[in-house]
Amino acid sequence: MPIMIIFGLVIPNVENKSVKHEKSVHQKVNLPVILISVMTFFIYAFFMVVTVKLADLLTYKNMGTGSQAATILGVFTLVSMAIGFAYGFVHKLLKQYTLVVGFSLMAIGFAILSRAASIANVTIGVVIVGLGFAW
Repeated sequence: MPIMIIFGLVIPNVENKSVKHEKSVHQKVNLPVILISVMTFFIYAFFMVVTVKLADLLTYKNMGTGSQAATILGVFTLVSMAIGFAYGFVHKLLKQYTLVVGFSLMAIGFAILSRAASIANVTIGVVIVGLGFAW
């Protein structure tokens, strides 16, 4: 609330009177936008499963504890941040294949995670999912 009040006091209320009313153009969403939106939905759904259920996985398979899951998720976050900072370089290198490589890395990470038999395998899978998610 304090930020909203300060924003209201500091930022002036300016009306743009030079806007011309042009004939409205009918816009439509094309198929690639719909496909990317659906893929993004599923990627976030899978990503949320990793962040929410990792501790349950470790305790269910008797591989670790909730605190170890929190440590792994901390590494996951750090890897995602580091790769996010390097996204410009990665995009210059991979160009239009950045999305495909990111999805592929996530799929590999999920495959490793689903077959993990030790906490080291879980960590590797989660880090690879983090790499792909950041891309």
